[in-house]
Amino acid sequence: SQESPIRNHTFVYFPYCNGDVFAGDHAASYLPLIRTYHQGARNLHLAIAHLEQTKKIKLAKQKQFVLTGSSAGGIGSL
Repeated sequence: SQESPIRNHTFVYFPYCNGDVFAGDHAASYLPLIRTYHQGARNLHLAIAHLEQTKKIKLAKQKQFVLTGSSAGGIGSL
């Protein structure tokens, strides 16, 4: 919408969440013999590094940064 204060911003969408809200970096055992690796923080850092290396974004030059989410991602945006 023309009234949106972020209408001219660049948007980056990360369609991923395994319940660690991009903050996890550990292994967990939920059932015997089943190990799950929560590496949301690592994945987010690697994705941002890739976007900077490929010159899609330049975080150091940003004046504003808006973080938002839905479902469990809304927790991380708080």
